[in-house]
Amino acid sequence: MNTLIKACGALLCLPLAVTANEASLNRELHGLDIDSRILVTDATRGPDASGVDLVQVTNNSDVNVLCQLKPASDEPNMKPSRAIDVAPGEQATLRLQGSYRDVKSTATLDCQPN
Repeated sequence: MNTLIKACGALLCLPLAVTANEASLNRELHGLDIDSRILVTDATRGPDASGVDLVQVTNNSDVNVLCQLKPASDEPNMKPSRAIDVAPGEQATLRLQGSYRDVKSTATLDCQPN
């Protein structure tokens, strides 16, 4: 019975362990209809690492947008992606370059009308 209780308790904690290390992406979309999803997080930094490396954006608005992926301000070794012009209905992929100092970094997706 004790084994069953321990197993159930461990299973209940599993979602907490999975979400604790999810990469974080802030979005500054300036009212634009933009979908974004994280495609890659760099697991090579270790089991507790989470960081945004690659993000796909979809422009659902009716104007061209200029999107850029920016590292957290406390990540001096990371460089922002190049700014990409995304036409209405199109997709683009943005990538950060460099190495993380913090294993739990956050990136910001910034999209503005172009």
